[in-house]
Amino acid sequence: MNPSPRQFRTRTTIAACAALFLAAALALPAAAQKPKPTPEPHPAPHTVYRLDYVIRQLRGGRVINQRRYELLAREGSGEATLSVGNRVPIITGVPTGGIQYIPVGMYITAQISPGPRVPVLNTQVKLTAMRAKAAGSGTGNPLTNNPALKAFSVEVTVGVIPSAAMTLATLDDVTSNDRYQISVTAIPQKP
Repeated sequence: MNPSPRQFRTRTTIAACAALFLAAALALPAAAQKPKPTPEPHPAPHTVYRLDYVIRQLRGGRVINQRRYELLAREGSGEATLSVGNRVPIITGVPTGGIQYIPVGMYITAQISPGPRVPVLNTQVKLTAMRAKAAGSGTGNPLTNNPALKAFSVEVTVGVIPSAAMTLATLDDVTSNDRYQISVTAIPQKP
């Protein structure tokens, strides 16, 4: 007896579904056995930090002067440098009238390297400034009328604590009762 067209379509549909199911069942273990290709390792993105330096001058425990300097540094790249100031003429010889120019101001370098647990900041801060002259200290001699300079330099290597102020150094001025405090905050920047 021949099946009706409706029965024929039903049997054909069931056979097609069974064949599809069987093919999927056989393909699953084969796909599971194939090793997945390993992706190429991508280097981790290097974080850019805004370094916020604060130099405070204290007298008797109170802040009498404060300066702020900011620069950007990328972890794992070269050195970032900030330099601001003037060149001051200094008379080097009375008979010849020789003049030498000395840089006065702030000079900061920073380099951030990847560390074992946290990034590492290697920084150097140099300050050269003119001292205020006491009244009546000049004698008219050109050599003694040169400005008196004060200078300090600090080089520090420290682990970076993101967005936290880190005191790098505290220095006493050797010719006065002033104290200088240098701190930096490394703030990660969004890409």
